[in-house]
Amino acid sequence: MRRLKTSDRLLAAMVIGSVVLVCCIQLALYAQFRRGHIVTWKQLQQRRFVQFHPRKPAVVSLTGTVWVNIFPSDSFYVELPKTQSPVEKPWMTGQTGPEESIPMPGFTETADTLLVTGGFAATLHRPYVDLSYRNHIPVVNIYGSGFDEIRLLNGQLVLNGSP
Repeated sequence: MRRLKTSDRLLAAMVIGSVVLVCCIQLALYAQFRRGHIVTWKQLQQRRFVQFHPRKPAVVSLTGTVWVNIFPSDSFYVELPKTQSPVEKPWMTGQTGPEESIPMPGFTETADTLLVTGGFAATLHRPYVDLSYRNHIPVVNIYGSGFDEIRLLNGQLVLNGSP
């Protein structure tokens, strides 16, 4: 049997050490996940939004909502940001400019129209803005399909997964 040189032993020890280190890190992360310290995307969405299930409208009117996502879905529902009290705005920490005083968005139903209203009154030109900006403004998610018309005033709309 051939004797290993010192450099070969060092290389083998480094490879084995790195494999053991990666395994230990993975086991520590799995333990944190099992204790509930790491949450899934679905759990995070449930913490941040409250769902409403109104009648499916033919027309969606968005007024003063800074960020609205419309996702295609077979069922219709609206997700609004969740807060503990009406004056609490957790996303507004350190925000300056016109976005500083944005009220909570809300919705109302009239006939075949869903009116989603926010308090933003300026014209908005920020397509494809970065995630840090979106984390500091109220986001509204609308799940549904087959709308006859979508109206937008003073806001931004993102259509996902649909032609």
